This record gives sequence, C-alpha cells and structure tokens, in this order.
Amino acid sequence: MHELKTQMLELLSKMNMLSQTRTADQGDRELDSHTVPLATPPTFADSVRSTMKNTIKEEKAQAQVVISNAKEENSDLRFMSSLCEKISHKSILKNVSRMGTKLVHSVRPMVMTFDSNFDAHTFMSQFDDSKSDDDVSTLPIKIRPYRTREDQTMYKKKLEMARELNKKAKDESPNTSFSLRNNGCIWKYIKDAACNKWRRDPEWFFVKTVISEVIIVVTVSMAIRVIRVIMVIRDILVIRVIVVTMVIMVIRDILVIRVIVVIMVIIAIRVITVINVIMVFTRRIPYQRRIFFLIARSRIRIFAQP
Repeated sequence: MHELKTQMLELLSKMNMLSQTRTADQGDRELDSHTVPLATPPTFADSVRSTMKNTIKEEKAQAQVVISNAKEENSDLRFMSSLCEKISHKSILKNVSRMGTKLVHSVRPMVMTFDSNFDAHTFMSQFDDSKSDDDVSTLPIKIRPYRTREDQTMYKKKLEMARELNKKAKDESPNTSFSLRNNGCIWKYIKDAACNKWRRDPEWFFVKTVISEVIIVVTVSMAIRVIRVIMVIRDILVIRVIVVTMVIMVIRDILVIRVIVVIMVIIAIRVITVINVIMVFTRRIPYQRRIFFLIARSRIRIFAQP
C-alpha cells in the first residue's frame, strides 16, 4: 500500500509538471496573439490528476482520527504517546496537528494521522474498549473519524434529520430517541421500562437507513455504468468514422491508380503504333507495307482525335 501511494504521488507530480508546461505554452501563445484566451476542455491528464487527488484525499481522511477537548497546554506528541500507552495501542503515528486557528477561549480539535485506515479503526476500537479503565475514563476527550468537507456537509444534514426525528418522538412517545453516530448512521433507541435503560432498535436502522443508503449506492453505480456504456458507444462511433475515412482514402487511391494505368496503356499503344509505321516504311515487302500502312493509318486517326 505504501509503495502504491508513493507511485501515485510520483505520477501526480509528473502530471502537475506537464500541466504547468502546457499552461506556460498557452500563456506565451496568448501574449503573442494578443487575443482573449478561450476556455479549453479538460485533458485526459487533468481528469486522471483530479481523480488521483480525490483518491489520495479519501485514503488520507480514512487514516485520520479527530480528538476533541484535548488541552493545548502540553506537547501534543507527548499527550498522544501517553494515551496510546494507556489503551495499549502500538502503531506509530505519522503526524499530529491541530485544526483551525488558535484562539484564547477555545480548544482546537487534534488530528492524528496513522499509516492506514486499519490502524485508525484499531485505535478507536481500543479507546472504546478502555473507557471503563480509570486512566481513560477520567479524560474529558472524545474521538471520532476524520471527515472531509463533503462528509461534514452530509453529517450536518443528517444531524438536522435526527433533530427532527427527536422532536416528533417527544410529541408521540417519551420512550423513543434518535441518535446520529460518528459513521453518519441514525440509530433509534427505545427505553426499556423493566431495567430503565435505552436499547437500540436494529430493525428501524435496517429499514430506514440501510435501504436508503443501498438505493443511493445502486443509483450511483447504475449511473456510472450508463456513463461507461455511453463512452463505449462514442468510441465505437469514432472507430467507425475512422474506418470509413480510411476506406474512402483507399478507394480514392485505387481510382487514381486506375487512371494512371489507363493513361500509361494509351501512351504505350500510341508508341507501338508509331514504331510499326516506321518499321513498315523501312522494310521492302509490298503486302506487309500495305497491311501495316492500313493499321497505322487507322491508329493515326485515333491518335489525331481530340
């Protein structure tokens, strides 16, 4: 996985260099022509570069964990080393940073970057398992997966949905509650009157959330397949146009060759006629002279016709 990321980064840097070179060439041409530059469609390299950027961004986001309410007084690396030791987590951190601008009366969230998404999920799982320990339960921190800008926008929309569901639940029954999880799923909880505890309703989660997400995934996959079919049809049409063009060029070349052959045959016939006339008049055989003279005269008439 690390080697694949390295190769993708190298390819991305090469594409950036090519794009910068192409942009500089376009700028020189624009200065020379003194005309308004026209918008050019994205090239194949631009499409590949944007796809690779999004892929690398998603992989990096999946390998990151956000910690809230972690004080900024001490060293972040020292704090994380102590936390990993308390929960018995042994994977090595790649980077520890803070989100946003430092303010006086607020604490910025801490972002931890692991080597892979497996290490990030392992860290969160070990933290959840260690919440009952005294060393971990006293910490006022909260952890969650890192979200990209698109994921954060979707999370806010689902948070509004959860609030609306809770408002309706309060009007209907006080023993029902809804909660938005860190993974973006909304869970329904029902209060058990026997033990006075909230228990999750897995059937509602399956019916309301999973099916809707499956429908979205199926719709997106179908749209991708339709786009691929359209691209294949476009390629087939382009290939057919190329083949037809090549056939027309071949036919044109054949016609030109036939015209050249006909012209050469006509020239050869006329040259042979002249040679025969010369041979008839140089020889002294009466009947041959007469025959060749008639043949030559008929061919000379043909030769003289426009």
